[in-house]
Amino acid sequence: DRRLYTYEEKKALFDTNKTCHICSNEIAFLEDAHVDHLERYSEGGRTLIRNGKISHRYCNLQKG
Repeated sequence: DRRLYTYEEKKALFDTNKTCHICSNEIAFLEDAHVDHLERYSEGGRTLIRNGKISHRYCNLQKG
């Protein structure tokens, strides 16, 4: 099973909702976004769009 989301999946999530899942502010550019798992990959979460959330790259990296 793959761990990373594809560019197409990231774009689909971004086009659906440009709000950061962590800080709730708008993400201005797709390049400033990361896709993270709602259910953690390490805990069995699959890399599917329905299990993805979009966030600012900075917010995602800060959460650790």
